[in-house]
Amino acid sequence: MSEPFTQPLKILTPYKVIQQDNWLGETPVTIQHATTLPEIVSSLPGTDVFISLSFTQEMTEAADSLQLIQCAGAGSEQIDLTAVPSGCQVAIVYGHESAVAEWVIMVMIALNRDLIKANRDVREANWELGIFRHTSPQELSEQTLGIIGLGHIGRQAAIYASALGMNVLTATRTIPNEEETRKLGVTLALGMDGLARILTESDFVLLSIPLLETTIGIIGEKELAMMKPSSCLVNAGRAGLVDEEALFNSLKNKQIKGAALDVWYHEPTTPTDKPMPSDFPFGELDNVLMTPHLASMTTGMLHKRMKLVADNIDRLARGEPLENVVYVGK
Repeated sequence: MSEPFTQPLKILTPYKVIQQDNWLGETPVTIQHATTLPEIVSSLPGTDVFISLSFTQEMTEAADSLQLIQCAGAGSEQIDLTAVPSGCQVAIVYGHESAVAEWVIMVMIALNRDLIKANRDVREANWELGIFRHTSPQELSEQTLGIIGLGHIGRQAAIYASALGMNVLTATRTIPNEEETRKLGVTLALGMDGLARILTESDFVLLSIPLLETTIGIIGEKELAMMKPSSCLVNAGRAGLVDEEALFNSLKNKQIKGAALDVWYHEPTTPTDKPMPSDFPFGELDNVLMTPHLASMTTGMLHKRMKLVADNIDRLARGEPLENVVYVGK
């Protein structure tokens, strides 16, 4: 169980640190906040560390002493790498895997047991999913979870799913060795060339692979057609991994049973933004479970990320190698 934010996080460096918005929640670490682009640009001169999920060309000239762009999340796709000052490191943090894996288990159970419809039905005195139903779902322990991408989220999801007795298959860029595969509870680990087999054999398909040039649209019309009509897609990675129109049509036409989506094609960039999540009316479908990018949002995740960010700034102050560096400015 995560401790509340009562213990000060020690940052050894006297560096000037700026955090965009307040992604890490209330923290005892003294950090200057800047939200709007003008505020950020005016604050960047003399700044050593910028904690943010984004960095743009407009910020480059003002970043005259920047040594580290520390993303407060696991994704760096909003960092314009061409704008990163020479020698400046870009690092990410994890700490979200347990929270997201919990969400994966939650939505698989909800989809499997028709939880959304059942909740709505009983309020209307409709009992067709109850004691008089003609067919009943299999328990998760009788089903197969196929995980695309065995990173932090994929690994934790494998552990949780195997603890429920699920058969766990994976297609991943880096295949774990036999001992690691066993510890994760994975029955079969394949390279990405095994994607088709995972799609055809799985009852649930979890997407937990990073969004890269090579993975954009990795699930399209052809791949969705490979899935069982009784299977469900669970996307905890990025919306761009799946072709938007193909997914909508597959769900609308009941080509697959359903989907759980926590990541979207249009998401807000400020608290006041209220974009529709897609160009297609997913909200009109009765076989998709939609959540607003909340899978990772727990106090435990925030506490872990606060510490990881502080630790990386300490490493910078000591001249030690940083963790989870994804890019260094040219």
